[in-house]
Amino acid sequence: MSSGSDLIRLIRLQARIYHNAKICGNWQIREHAIGNTCFHVVTSGACAIDIPGHFSTVLELGDLVLFPREIAHGMSPQEAQTGEQQHLPYGESQGIAGTGLLCAEVTFKHPASDELLNAMPPVVIVRNNADSPWLRPLLELTLRESHGDALAKEGLLDRLCELLFVYSLTHYFEQVPSELNGPLALHAHARLRHALDAVHKAPGSAWTLTRMAAEAAMSRSLFATTFRQVSGWTPMQYLGWWRMQLGWSYLEAGRAVADVADALGYKSQAAFSRAFSKCFGVNAGQVRRDRKRASSDVRVF
Repeated sequence: MSSGSDLIRLIRLQARIYHNAKICGNWQIREHAIGNTCFHVVTSGACAIDIPGHFSTVLELGDLVLFPREIAHGMSPQEAQTGEQQHLPYGESQGIAGTGLLCAEVTFKHPASDELLNAMPPVVIVRNNADSPWLRPLLELTLRESHGDALAKEGLLDRLCELLFVYSLTHYFEQVPSELNGPLALHAHARLRHALDAVHKAPGSAWTLTRMAAEAAMSRSLFATTFRQVSGWTPMQYLGWWRMQLGWSYLEAGRAVADVADALGYKSQAAFSRAFSKCFGVNAGQVRRDRKRASSDVRVF
C-alpha cells in the first residue's frame, strides 16, 4: 500500500510522554484528554481496559492501545490489588506488584492528519505477537531508556514514542485495509490504488479522468463510479486534495510559492494560491513566511 504510506510520510508529528511509570496498589486511571490523539503501552505486567460502548479486554506486556481521538476509557489491575495507588519510577519498583504503563500524546504539524484519523476506528489495539515484530525491539529500547535519568532521557523517549505511533499506523493499514473509510479506503482497493500510486509519483502531471482510469485498468465510467462509492470523493477531488497536502509540505520546507505551483501542475501562482486558500483557509505565502520565521528562531550552539 505504497500510496497510503505516502500520506504517513507526509504528516509530521510530535509525541510527548505524559506518564511512564509503574502503577502499584489498588489503582485506576481514566482518559487523559478527550479528543486528543494518544496511545498506551504496557511496559510490565498486565492490566484490564474498559472502553464503554466498545469492549473490555486485557492488555498484556507489550500490547499497545491507540486512540485516534481519545474517548472515555478506564484502566485497572488485571487482578485485584491492595494498598494506596502509587506511581513509582521503574528503578524504585523492583519486586513490587503493579503494571508499567507508558502513555503519550501525539500532535500533528500537517492538516492531512485529519483524513488519516478519520479513516480509523475509535480505538486500535496492537498485540505484542508475531504479527507485530517491530513492537518488541522498540519496547526494549523504551524500557532501557526509561530506567535512566528521566530528564536526560525525556527527548529520546519522545522520539521513540513517535516511532511507536508511526509503526502502529502502518501496522493497522497493512493488517485491516478493508476497515478503512474515506479517501484512505482507496488505497486498499485492488485497482483504484494503482491510479493513486501513479498520481503520487507525478502529482504535477496533466491528469484527466480518462488517464487515471487507464492506470486502474478500468473504463472511465466504472472508475468514476467505483471511486466515489469507495471514498465518497470524485477522482478530481482527490487529485486536488493531494496536491494541496504536498503544497503545504513544500511551503513549510521553504520552497517559493511560484515553484510549488509549477511543481504541482498549476498554470499560475495565482491559481495555486486560490486553491490553497480555499482548502486551508490560509494564504500560501503566509505558510511559507511562518516557516521561515520559525527557522530564524532556531539557534545553533
